[in-house]
Amino acid sequence: MLSPHNSVDSIILSEDDSGQYFGLFKNAQFISVVSLFIENDTAQFCKFATETSEQNKGYGSILLNRIIEETIKNNVKCLWCNARVTALNFYNKFGFEVVSEK
Repeated sequence: MLSPHNSVDSIILSEDDSGQYFGLFKNAQFISVVSLFIENDTAQFCKFATETSEQNKGYGSILLNRIIEETIKNNVKCLWCNARVTALNFYNKFGFEVVSEK
């Protein structure tokens, strides 16, 4: 699902121990995942992916709504991610805005 051509070790970040992880299962199959890192009133989500065969079925939306709920519960003022250009329309539906081209 994430970086299918890389090993698990290649996607582990040094701050992974401080994150929260959310996943969806369908018929006991792991189909979607996202990581959330909260620091004070700011949060970043990353490693957000859904199995290709399960995309465009609403599973990513379920997870994104879940992390938005989690950030509200934790009084987060700014939720951000580094998004692929191809995913911008998806994030726009949730009220996200491009603030940097970086």
